[in-house]
Amino acid sequence: MRALKRKDLGLAHKGSWLERLQVLVGTDRRPGPGQPELGSNWPRSRPGGTLPSRTEAPPANSIVEMVLGEHAMIRVLLNELASRLKTAPCDTPSTKAMAGLVATALLSHASLEEEVLLPHLDAALGNEGLPMLMRREHHALELSWEQASKSPWASPADRLPQFLALAREHLAREERVLLPAARILLTALEQQVLGRRWACARGLEFPSPRPRDTAVMSPQPRA
Repeated sequence: MRALKRKDLGLAHKGSWLERLQVLVGTDRRPGPGQPELGSNWPRSRPGGTLPSRTEAPPANSIVEMVLGEHAMIRVLLNELASRLKTAPCDTPSTKAMAGLVATALLSHASLEEEVLLPHLDAALGNEGLPMLMRREHHALELSWEQASKSPWASPADRLPQFLALAREHLAREERVLLPAARILLTALEQQVLGRRWACARGLEFPSPRPRDTAVMSPQPRA
């Protein structure tokens, strides 16, 4: 893990982690009318796309690709559950089963992010700011699911739609802020090694890491 220095951020002045991250992911400009600030509950669609423009292609089998791949799968489940909620009561066995599947996939995904990716961003940004924000959102998802699963399934006040909305917001925020930051803060080799760790945790077989890869298997503290 290369140490994050002020020159890497293009900053000539001291600033908060939020200001540094805004420069990193290209969102340091003021938002236009109707566009919220970085870190707020942005809408899913945002002018300019979700990832900053970069000249180089992301490395194959990188941690970013692994996370995005699971996001796509989770969104399929979220969409299916949302469709069922429009036509069937919340207390039907199929709806309950689908909701449990969505929660399992989403919370497993969040747990693996905290195990594989976030410690390396801690090393670059410190254990506050963006990494802490992601952990807090993961915890909020856990609480939201706990409340939804324990509420009366047939009640008009069912909290399952709230859980779905929170999940969509979190996935979108990761794609707008977390993953672009990972692409910039981590070298191509680090992204590939972490991608291999993610795949192995999911039971996929990857070649054993080369000897020079082992140095980035554990996050290093900032210099």
